[in-house]
Amino acid sequence: MIRHIFILLTILFLFIINSNQYNYSENGDDWTDGVCSSGTSQSPIEITFSSLKCNSDRKITLASNNQDYTVTPIVPDGTETNLSLQFDLENYGNLIIKDNSNENEYIYQGTSIIIHSPSEHVYNGNKYDVELQIYFDISSISDSDVTQTLIDNGITSKSVISLIFYVYDSSSIADTNSVFSSERLDISDLSGDITINPSKIFSIYDFSNQFYYYQGSLTTPDCTEDVNWYLMGKAIPISQENFDIIANYYSDAEEITKNYNHFLFSSGFRPHDDKVQTGGEDAFLISDQIMAVADGVGGWNRYGVDPAFFSRELCKNLETNFNSNKTYYTNHLVQLIQKSHQKVKYTGSSTLVVASIQDDKPILNTALLGDSGYILFRVEENKLNIIYEFSEQQHSFNFPYQLSYSRGPNAQSDKASDSILMSHEVQDGDIIVMGSDGLFDNLYLDQISNIANYKSPFTMRGLQQGFNIQHQGKQDDITVLVGVIKLSDNLKKQIENESKQFAQNEKIDL
Repeated sequence: MIRHIFILLTILFLFIINSNQYNYSENGDDWTDGVCSSGTSQSPIEITFSSLKCNSDRKITLASNNQDYTVTPIVPDGTETNLSLQFDLENYGNLIIKDNSNENEYIYQGTSIIIHSPSEHVYNGNKYDVELQIYFDISSISDSDVTQTLIDNGITSKSVISLIFYVYDSSSIADTNSVFSSERLDISDLSGDITINPSKIFSIYDFSNQFYYYQGSLTTPDCTEDVNWYLMGKAIPISQENFDIIANYYSDAEEITKNYNHFLFSSGFRPHDDKVQTGGEDAFLISDQIMAVADGVGGWNRYGVDPAFFSRELCKNLETNFNSNKTYYTNHLVQLIQKSHQKVKYTGSSTLVVASIQDDKPILNTALLGDSGYILFRVEENKLNIIYEFSEQQHSFNFPYQLSYSRGPNAQSDKASDSILMSHEVQDGDIIVMGSDGLFDNLYLDQISNIANYKSPFTMRGLQQGFNIQHQGKQDDITVLVGVIKLSDNLKKQIENESKQFAQNEKIDL
């Protein structure tokens, strides 16, 4: 099988050569909205490979106590929209930061561990399945002058180590690499205390590997600033079975907190082999009520323009504008696209597909411009059947409709109003698979359907075991979003009652 199987299994890959430092300015392009969005520094930031700077003057060592801790998980303030579990532990280990330039060592004490799903940090516009954050504090420092001296030297009173994870099929990864296995973290029952052994968790990672570094804030109140963040550069695989330990809790919580129609979602991205270091030209947006894929048009490269900046800015604007008025923009996607496009000031162009689900009606609205698209599946008789497939918009072969921006006198662009608009009546459990042309140029529709129904990722296991499985098809960036449509409890009850009433009126035996 070819590379797209990785994507449909929502496997993400990072290719990192050096440790890096990301510098950003207050309210700059990387500035994100969040509970800790004020002040002079902020986290999480959006990591962009092309903006990273090498930094190899710092070494980190992590040592933890090999003992069990009994703790009650809590949900941190400001993280209700995604799964977040916090485990407060007292001095469970030490973080040692060594500054190679002066050989000084700074010792931090462990304070807590927080699990986020999906990841809080964004890498080239993409999120990972899980982010595990390990919090440390130099609690012994009380002298403000000493603290300020450390800050001036880039050594702050608080530090956070961040590990990122992606999910493999459980049959393709050894349990010894699964951070959420019962041997390391048993949170199958969150009604009371659980047992956690930090040493067993940290043993899965080689902290001598490369990392990203930046100075920001805590992501939850009290939103402390001047915090050193060390984001480990190597993503860690976990099995689906062990990921479900936390995902099941998330699903239970969703039934309580989300009484509106929404997506349960996952995402995958793999750049073209020649674009690994810059992260490729695709960008996407995915949340509980909107999905979008923007494919930057690679032809701009011959003019020295990186189209990735256009597609990423477009998706960022889509998210900002949609969140400003979800009810309106769910039913007015053309206006959403138009407003988001107008705010993009990077030269380039991009195709686009957007889907949003209404709050209180089983209606999925979509807008499509170009050759990025989507397919709708429905589970019928234990099989996924296709209920809708998109049609491309092409001016001519390999010349799709696209939104553009250029400062030249002959600048042209297709318009948001050129989009193909659709409204689908959906059912609970319907699945939308959305992707860039890298997916649809390499797969026929029946192949996508077969993969979506396939239970055993043979290719992934073969690659892991060292087999030389050949890639075929068109080389391109490949982005795939998968959303399972979940109707609200109120709407499901309403539909059920209407069905019963209809059956009674028609004298149908249900």
